[in-house]
Amino acid sequence: MAYWKNFIVFTGTALLTAGCGTSESAEDTRETAEEIMHMHDVAFDTSGSGDPYIGTHYGLLHVDLDKQEMKWQSSPEERHDFMGFTVLEDGTFLSSGHPDHSSGLDDPLGVMHSDDQGKTWNAEVLYQEVDFHQIEPAPSDQSVLYGFDSYNSTLYRSEDGGMKWDTVNDEAFEDIDLLEIMVHPDDENLLSAASPYGTARSSDGGATWETMKEGTTVLSSAPYQDGHLIYSAGEEEGWFYTEDLGETTEPYDIALPEEPVISLDINGRIFAAGGSEDSFYVSFDGGENWEVWIDKGEPVQET
Repeated sequence: MAYWKNFIVFTGTALLTAGCGTSESAEDTRETAEEIMHMHDVAFDTSGSGDPYIGTHYGLLHVDLDKQEMKWQSSPEERHDFMGFTVLEDGTFLSSGHPDHSSGLDDPLGVMHSDDQGKTWNAEVLYQEVDFHQIEPAPSDQSVLYGFDSYNSTLYRSEDGGMKWDTVNDEAFEDIDLLEIMVHPDDENLLSAASPYGTARSSDGGATWETMKEGTTVLSSAPYQDGHLIYSAGEEEGWFYTEDLGETTEPYDIALPEEPVISLDINGRIFAAGGSEDSFYVSFDGGENWEVWIDKGEPVQET
C-alpha cells in the first residue's frame, strides 16, 4: 500500500526529486571543475581530508576547503551520474546511479564502492539492478544502511556496510521517489522517509510504515547533536531541529542560503549545503554565516 496519495507539498521553488588530508600524488592530474550542474548529494570524508564531496550528474567533485579549489575526483570515463552518495566513518565511499557513456558499464550501476576517495569505483553489488537515490547509514552503527531504489520504488537494507542488501519493503512507496531518509541516532530500526507528499515513520527497520505528517516534507537532513538538522518545505519551511525524526520540530535560528537546500552534511562546525538552483554553500561557524562556493553552477573564484 502506498502512502500520501492524496496530498503533495508545493513550495515557491519547484520541488526537486533528483532525476537525472587526501593522499594525492605529487602531481595532481585531476581536472578543475568549470561548471557544476545537477548536484544530487553531499558528504564529508571525516576519516580523511575532512572535505566535502559532491555527487553530481557529471561526476564526483572534491571541494578542497584548505586549497579553496574544486576538482573532479576521477578520470573522465568514471564521471558517472552519482545519485545517492555517502561516505562512511571508515572512509568507504558509496554511491549509485548511471554510468558515464565512455565507461563501458551498463545502467544502472547498482551500489558502487570506492576505497580511494572516489578516484576509482567497484560496481559489482546489485549491478544493473538498482538505482539508489538515497543511501543512508545508521548513525549508531554504520554497518547498517538503507537504500531506496527509485527504479522499482523499493527500500533495501544492508547490515554489512553495503556489500549485501535485502529488500525490506516494495509496496509502501509505490510510484514515489523519496527525497530523504533519516535514521534515529540511537536505534537503527527506527527511521523516517520524506517524499513530495509528506513524511512517514517506521519502527521495524522499514518493514511497515505509518504516515507521520502531511503538508510538510524534508528536503535534506544531517545528524546533528542528539538528533537531526533538517531543511523543510511546505507548511513548515526552512531550518528545523528534531530529535524524533521530524515528528516534532523546533525552528533552528541559523542563516538561510538563498535557495531551498536539497543536500546537506555536517562535520563539526562546518556545514555543507547544496541548493535547488545548483549553488553550493559552506558555513564554518555552525550556520551563522555562509560562503557561496558555487553560484548557479559556476565556481566562485574567491571564496
